[in-house]
Amino acid sequence: MEKAIERIRQKNANNHFETLLYNIQKVRNSEDMKICIPDSKGFKVIRVADILYCEADSCYTIIHFLQAKTSLVSSRTLAEYDALLDPDHFFRIHRSYIVNIHHIKEYERGGGAVVM
Repeated sequence: MEKAIERIRQKNANNHFETLLYNIQKVRNSEDMKICIPDSKGFKVIRVADILYCEADSCYTIIHFLQAKTSLVSSRTLAEYDALLDPDHFFRIHRSYIVNIHHIKEYERGGGAVVM
């Protein structure tokens, strides 16, 4: 009886694991992935694709967006966003900046500058 119960548990665990993997893969490949950014009023939900770059400012992060050159100050550190954002789309080019690689126009070798 115990062996049968254990087999059923393992089968259910495998099904849950496969579902979790499917969901993770689906979200990672989605262009509509969103994140919540804490601000003074609560949270703002934004599309990750709308982020142009993130800039460190002491213990805060300034997130710059594509639309109308707007920005948002978050109480999280740049290291937290570095761990959160997908490395296939975002790259930490400096200790104070993470850029969305889809919006890089050119790289200037002399000063090591990135043109967005």
